Amino acid sequence: MLHGELVFNNMQLIQVVKDLNAYYKNINLQVDPNVADCRLTATFEKENLSNVLKVIEATMSIQIEEDKLSGVIKLKGEGCNK
Repeated sequence: MLHGELVFNNMQLIQVVKDLNAYYKNINLQVDPNVADCRLTATFEKENLSNVLKVIEATMSIQIEEDKLSGVIKLKGEGCNK
């Protein structure tokens, strides 16, 4: 994660969420246990959070739900093939 670049190489989604929370300040991303072990390989260069989440949602068949009241953004899904 240097200079606006996020690189995830076969990384568990739970770690991806931790990295995104650290990279994008003042957000509260959470991951559902069903998808926590799903793995992501992707590189994002100076992308905003919305675009990153759209890519994760589309490539991993994960739903992104935002609770406007609490500000929590949750990544949910059925799980993934290991």
